Amino acid sequence: MALRECERQMATERWNCSRIAANYQYGQPNIFGRLLWRGIPETAFTLAIISAGVTASIAAECKRSLTCCPCHLTQVDNSGAPQNAITRPGCDHNIKFAKGFAKRLLDKTEKGRDVRYISLLHNYNTGRRAVAKTMKKRCLCHGTSGSCTYRTCWKEVASFQKIGQLLKMQYTKAVKVMQGSPVKIFKTIRPSLGDSGRRRRRRILNLVKVEEHSNRLTRPRRSDLVYYENVSSDFFCERQTYWSVLGTRQRICDAHGGNCSHICCGRPYRTEYYKHVDEKCNCRFIWCCEVKCEVCITDKHRKVCS
Repeated sequence: MALRECERQMATERWNCSRIAANYQYGQPNIFGRLLWRGIPETAFTLAIISAGVTASIAAECKRSLTCCPCHLTQVDNSGAPQNAITRPGCDHNIKFAKGFAKRLLDKTEKGRDVRYISLLHNYNTGRRAVAKTMKKRCLCHGTSGSCTYRTCWKEVASFQKIGQLLKMQYTKAVKVMQGSPVKIFKTIRPSLGDSGRRRRRRILNLVKVEEHSNRLTRPRRSDLVYYENVSSDFFCERQTYWSVLGTRQRICDAHGGNCSHICCGRPYRTEYYKHVDEKCNCRFIWCCEVKCEVCITDKHRKVCS
C-alpha cells in the first residue's frame, strides 16, 4: 500500500519511488537500497509514508476485530439517548493502538544517537501523525420513521491517497535540520508498590532547523518532514546502481503538463507512437441476456525522455 502510494505521489518527480530489482544482489538492505541511508527529502518522504502505511493498516485491522486491538466505544452524540442502545458491529479504527504498534515496530529497530537517527524517528512520527490528522468522522442516525433522534459516531482512517497527498505537501516544504545540544528534562519514574515515585533528569537528543540569514535556533514542528543533507539537483538524473537510482532516461513525461523538461533533466524528449488495445468497448446489451463488446485498437502517443 505504502509503495504504491509513494509511486503515485512521486510520479511527477525525478525520483519516482523506483527500485532496482536486484537490490539484494548488491547487498542492499531493503527494496529502496542504500538510498534510505541518505538524509535527503526523498528519504524523509519514504520513511514517513512507510510509517503511515503500517499505522493505517493496523487501524483498519482493528475495525475487523484484530485480536490484540482493544475496541473503542462508539460515541453517542445526543445525551438523551439510552446507554448502550445501539451496538455497532465490529470496532472503530483505534488510531492510538495503531500508532503505538507502528512506533514499537519501526522505532525500536533503529539504534543511534546521531542526526540520522533523530531525523529517522522524527519522520516516522510525522507519518503516524498524518494518519491521525486525516481521520474522518462518520455518524449513523437512529430513530423512528427515519428521524435522527440520536447518532452513533466513530472515526475512520481516510483513504491512503489522502494521507499520501498530505505527506507529499510536507515533502515540498521539507525542513533542513542539524543536531542540536541535548535537552535536559525531568521524567517521573513510575512508582512500584510501596514507592512514591521519583524524578530523574534525562538528556534527550534534539533537532534544530537550519535557517539562512538567521541566528535563531528553532525546533521543527512535529508535522514537518526533516532532512539534513543536500545533493546536487541532478542527483536523480543518471543511473546510480550503488544508490538504487534508476535515472530518468526512458521515463514517460507529460508535455502538456510542462514537466518533461524537469523530469528529463533538460535533455530532449521524443514522441513514441503505440497502439492501445481496449478489449471492452462499444458494449451493447442483446436480448436476452447477453452483453457483447468489441475490441478497439486506437493509436496513441506519449513523450519519453531520451
